[in-house]
Amino acid sequence: MSEQNPWDFSEYSESADSSGPANGPGRPTSGPFQPASTPTSQQPGGFGVAPGPAPFGAASLDSGQSPTTMTAAFGGTAEPPRHLSTSSPPVLWLGIAALLAVAGLVLALLLGELPPVAIGAWALAGPIGIGMLAVFTTRDIRARSGAVYLAQGWVRPLYWVCAGLCLAGAMVAAWQIAEWVGRL
Repeated sequence: MSEQNPWDFSEYSESADSSGPANGPGRPTSGPFQPASTPTSQQPGGFGVAPGPAPFGAASLDSGQSPTTMTAAFGGTAEPPRHLSTSSPPVLWLGIAALLAVAGLVLALLLGELPPVAIGAWALAGPIGIGMLAVFTTRDIRARSGAVYLAQGWVRPLYWVCAGLCLAGAMVAAWQIAEWVGRL
């Protein structure tokens, strides 16, 4: 029996020649797990950065380009952003929701004895007013996903005031509708 050195891993090195033990019988010379050659093995010294395309998802600066133009990962050129766009909460939709809620609440309080007016007040303060709050929320989320979001501290309390007004207007109108149905 021949003694082998248990610390000899030369058969697993990339620089083993094709006639060595790494490519014995039944072992392919290249394949998905054994590349034929690597970029670092083609370079002198073995510890440099391999020339060639940039890694996936990275951009590289070509030699003939100015520093402001970069080659994108999939070819072509990509310009760096010139400025960052700012966004802020869409407060207009909160104003519309508050206006609809107040209108529904006033109509329900003043003319709620009339069934069509009570139903209209409920629709204004309830589904339509809350729908405007939903539009505000979706547009606010879209604005928050931008580069720079300018948040104001008074927007969140205003949102909850509008939600409370919608709830109050819908409840007063629903009470008026319930009284009308109770008298039938």
